[in-house]
Amino acid sequence: MTRSARKLQEASQSAGLNAVDSVAADPLEVDRLLQEPPYGLPEDQRQARLLTAMNEAFGYHAAHCPAYARFVAKRGFSPQHRFTDLAEFPFLPAQAFKENPQMLRSVAAEDIRTTLSSSATSGIPSTIGVDKVTAKRQVRALSNVISQALGPKRRPVLVFDVSPEKDGGGGLGARGAAVRGFLNLASDVQYLMEPAPGGTLRLNEDAMESALAGQSEPVLVFGFTFVLYAYAIAPLLAAGKTFALPKGSAVAHIGGWKKLVDQQVSVERFNADAHKALGIAPTRVIDFYGFTEQMGVTYPTGPSGDKHCPAFAEVIVRDPATLEPVPDGEQGLLQFLTPLPHSYPGIAVLTDDVGVITGRSDAAQAWGGTRFKVLGRAKKAEARGCGDIMGDKIAAPKAALKNVTLVDLDSDESGAHLLLDHAQNHASGRLLDPLKLSALPSAGNLSQVIAGLRERRSVLDSYSSDELISLIGAVAQRWAAPDNELALLRQQGLSFLTSWCSPTALRRLADLSLRGRRGHLDQFMPYGRSRREYLRAVPRGVVGHWLSGNVPLLGMLALVQAIICRNANLLKVSSTHSRVMPALLDALRDLEVRAPSGKVLYGNDILATIVVVYFDRDDAVAAAQLSQGVDVRLAWGGSDAVASIMNLPKRFGTEDIVFGPKLSYSVIGRERLANERLAKRAARGAASDASVFDQYACASTHNVFVEAGGAAFSPEGFAELLAEEMDKAARRIPKEPADPATAAVIESARLRQELVGDVLRSDDTTWSVFFNESSPAQLPPPIYSRVVSVHATEDALACADYASKDIQTIGLGLDGPRRLEFANRAALRGAERFPDLGRMTFFQSPWDGLFPMERLVRWVTLGGPF
Repeated sequence: MTRSARKLQEASQSAGLNAVDSVAADPLEVDRLLQEPPYGLPEDQRQARLLTAMNEAFGYHAAHCPAYARFVAKRGFSPQHRFTDLAEFPFLPAQAFKENPQMLRSVAAEDIRTTLSSSATSGIPSTIGVDKVTAKRQVRALSNVISQALGPKRRPVLVFDVSPEKDGGGGLGARGAAVRGFLNLASDVQYLMEPAPGGTLRLNEDAMESALAGQSEPVLVFGFTFVLYAYAIAPLLAAGKTFALPKGSAVAHIGGWKKLVDQQVSVERFNADAHKALGIAPTRVIDFYGFTEQMGVTYPTGPSGDKHCPAFAEVIVRDPATLEPVPDGEQGLLQFLTPLPHSYPGIAVLTDDVGVITGRSDAAQAWGGTRFKVLGRAKKAEARGCGDIMGDKIAAPKAALKNVTLVDLDSDESGAHLLLDHAQNHASGRLLDPLKLSALPSAGNLSQVIAGLRERRSVLDSYSSDELISLIGAVAQRWAAPDNELALLRQQGLSFLTSWCSPTALRRLADLSLRGRRGHLDQFMPYGRSRREYLRAVPRGVVGHWLSGNVPLLGMLALVQAIICRNANLLKVSSTHSRVMPALLDALRDLEVRAPSGKVLYGNDILATIVVVYFDRDDAVAAAQLSQGVDVRLAWGGSDAVASIMNLPKRFGTEDIVFGPKLSYSVIGRERLANERLAKRAARGAASDASVFDQYACASTHNVFVEAGGAAFSPEGFAELLAEEMDKAARRIPKEPADPATAAVIESARLRQELVGDVLRSDDTTWSVFFNESSPAQLPPPIYSRVVSVHATEDALACADYASKDIQTIGLGLDGPRRLEFANRAALRGAERFPDLGRMTFFQSPWDGLFPMERLVRWVTLGGPF
């Protein structure tokens, strides 16, 4: 029996309960509520009866769903617990039904009659299993609310979707279930959409005209929000064609707004366009809000213009960072409660939708219930590292260059100076705050900017490689000054960057990268042992950098190497560009270094060859000018972003250096757990790897595999030790407070983890350590922001099989022959780096399997061949 199973059994025994006999199998209060008008109960009665029904549902699911029982037991609740406030019920994140649907079941598998899946427009679908009891409640609840919103009279229904026969059948999706729910009020049904090329849909206008021919009775138009607008309303208006539906007709639509919001289609525009295309009054266009995890419960727009909670449901708004309820009128994440689900424990679900409670039931309202607005989807803290943080995507070409911000570091009114001044006047004034780049001076043509850079590049030809290295070493000393505003970044990579930019380190890097001798940068030198064949490395010209935003120090690593190779540089920053890069570059301003020969080296000469630009991510003209104008395209990005950049037009011979999306993990063998000293050292290293850059670097560890059999510590004991070190690292390497979206992601991940394992965590969202008793079949995706998953494994060497071409770094806590065997095995599978624990995020060459400096030059021969 696993530790998790033992805990669950102990919790049940301590409550004096067996797995199946704790609560009556069929709570009745929910069924009584379904007999009531959805908005007819006085509010005090509604709240009291809903609380009773929720307590019955909680007791049932806590006794019949082992995963849910574990989840609530960790919060100190037994199935017999009775809550006195709806806000006290433990809630599951909606994400749990995407990742753990099989675990979240409160009936036997053979009792599941239907499986419903969400549309999953943004990833893995939510999945719920529906039994006979749940299905009956869903139908009754949906019918009650629809009757309230549209009237109880049956009427012809025109479904703006594909009929089930044409859709090919298959499992019942949430969209199909919603259609069937609205058909309960239909006297006649006609489906008016048909499949179109490219996997889209189109309106069958002939079928529409036929359905309306001679029709005088009001009809109901029903559709999925995006489908209805994108494939029917918008095309009709674009073609200048409209229909006049009978007086009194209505439009009912349900589904997510995300795609339409992205297209800047508001509720008001939707209603107005529906009126133009179909002749239906905007007040008769009714939006029904709902979600798969609580299918059957819908929240229509009522007479007040807000959503209303029916008798069998309630909404709570929670602070994204703390998940505590917020006062009415304040925005937060929407959590919904309903006792309807019987086959799965979806009675209290936290969504990632943002909303606000606008009022409570009162005598002046035509409908009762809590009133709320849905304001949109919480901005996701995307799961992406330094190779996946640049989201600049190229859309259709535009007629002219738009909103290009030029930051020319050479002039008296230089962009760097403007950036720094602007940041200092920023309301918060923090170094990592994004800048309002659109407020800076604009440039009309990037081709001209690049031409100017190409001319100014020649100033670098008067410097030897060692002299350029000396200048960079001197600016690194400025970064390290105790009174420097960059001091807060010392534990976030600046200390490493400063050390990495020391003259000794840079000379070694150049020697390693350039055929063993950096002198190739300055003159023709013999190649190998030949006295008649010579090589020289000359600059390629202008290097175009697509910079990341989440790890601002990374851009300096490539920029420094490009400077040493005497290239001019154009840096394209992201929309989240902060003051960090301007502050680093500004340290070059007016810097003077006297070389041993007496020559004076000027930092302003380097600044003359650097330009920083920003343009909108959908400005294809600017992107094409940048891509076609440079000699090297150097990008850090995710797969979509990199593909967009690589697909841009370029000149023949342009070199591409791509640091694409990569992930990393750690492996700790039993030899590193042989005594307390070794185990603490391993934990300290893993904590550093997970804390520097807050895991947003591609080399950051997210999953730590710990081999069982250590003499001093078990994998579980190591997880506890790692938690202690994560707490120490939080003081040693301070973390910026999590933004609401990131905090919500972390809290959601913690809740999901409690269904399957243990959670060790800080009181806030600073750090989290998840412990799992076994290793997964596949490498779990990262969560980021100092969330580390520890997995027990019986064989550390077997963890080499997680390696692939998507894995960059594996931090190794292995010794002797096993260390070499692991590295060989994982390298053949695609991994590229095997540093020691605690040094995973230290940049080295080669990086991602290549020497960047070698690719930043052209190799020229003299003499030979021989």
